[in-house]
Amino acid sequence: SWVFSILVIVVLTCVVNSILVRTLGASILSYFKASYKPQAVTAKQRFSEQSEISAYVPMKCDPSFLFPLLLCDISDIDTELIGWEDARNKYDFHNLSIDVIDEMKEDNEDAKCYCILKHFPPKKND
Repeated sequence: SWVFSILVIVVLTCVVNSILVRTLGASILSYFKASYKPQAVTAKQRFSEQSEISAYVPMKCDPSFLFPLLLCDISDIDTELIGWEDARNKYDFHNLSIDVIDEMKEDNEDAKCYCILKHFPPKKND
């Protein structure tokens, strides 16, 4: 009968250990494992294919001007990404970086001022 009591003790110890390992293990594992599950579905459209989205273009709004003043070189982007259009003047008319670069070129031929904006559209077959 002492064999039976040892067997009961071993089985109870195994059951209690498995319960403790599952509950404590799950709570400890939650500190090391990500539990976030995103609920949104990603769209298959690319940024370049969106017509209603404009890029962040550094500009300064001034009440003296009808349109904002551009604070960057926009020669390497599609002008549709700017978000507004002046029917009378080109974007260079509103671009302050051109004025500053023209002033600096008198002193230094390689002068660059303000930021340079670039857009790398995906290839057609991607």
